[in-house]
Amino acid sequence: QGSAIKVNLLENYLSPVDFSITDITGGTQLIKCGTWIQTFRILSKEIFAKVKNGELTGLSMGGRATIK
Repeated sequence: QGSAIKVNLLENYLSPVDFSITDITGGTQLIKCGTWIQTFRILSKEIFAKVKNGELTGLSMGGRATIK
């Protein structure tokens, strides 16, 4: 809701094929070939609970990265 949270980027790729996934709510989502996919680990238990209950449904990226 307009505030910064800490997350880890786990995956970042373009889908090479169409496929389906089960989302965090148990629903099925069709992912089409060429879709940009990113998966994140939300480090705040409070924020993750809001994602799971549907209160938060997306994010807007902005941040910094450290290359190791």
